[in-house]
Amino acid sequence: MTVLLSTVVVGSLGKGGKSETVKTVRILNSSCTNCQNGVRIKTWPGGKGSVSDVKYSNIKLNNVDNPIIITTHYCDKNQQSYCNGNDASSLSISDVSISGITGSVSSAGNPIVSIDCSTKTPCTGFSVSGVNISKSSKTKKNVCKNLQNSSKFSVCSQ
Repeated sequence: MTVLLSTVVVGSLGKGGKSETVKTVRILNSSCTNCQNGVRIKTWPGGKGSVSDVKYSNIKLNNVDNPIIITTHYCDKNQQSYCNGNDASSLSISDVSISGITGSVSSAGNPIVSIDCSTKTPCTGFSVSGVNISKSSKTKKNVCKNLQNSSKFSVCSQ
C-alpha cells in the first residue's frame, strides 16, 4: 500500500473533553512515500478514555516529515490558544509496539521519533525496536517525554 499523506493515524481523539476508546489496532506491512506522517497517535488535551494495544510493524517510510509522532496534547495550528500551557490529563495511551520502521526522513527538520505525553497522563507500556530511518542534515534530536513502564529503547537517546 502506498499512501500520499499518512499511514493509518490513530486520532485525533478527545477534542473538547470528549470520551473515546480505541483498542487492538494493527498496522502491518505498509509503506508511505512523501508523506507528512508515518506512525501517528494523537489525542487532544483534556480528553477522556484510552488508546491501547496498538501495533505498528514492518513499515517502510520514504521522505517522511514525521516518521514516528505520538502525542497526548495535539492541537490544530489554528487553535493554539486552546492548548498553550494546557498539559491537562488526556486519554491514556498504553501498550504500543513499534517495530521494523525503516526508510528516510524529509528535510522538514522534525525528529525521527517524537513521543510526547502529558505529565498528568503519561504513556505506558511502550516498546520500540528496529527503527532504522536515515536522517537529513536538519533532523532534530528525538523526543521521548513522560513514558512509564516502557521497555528501554535507544531511540530516545539519539
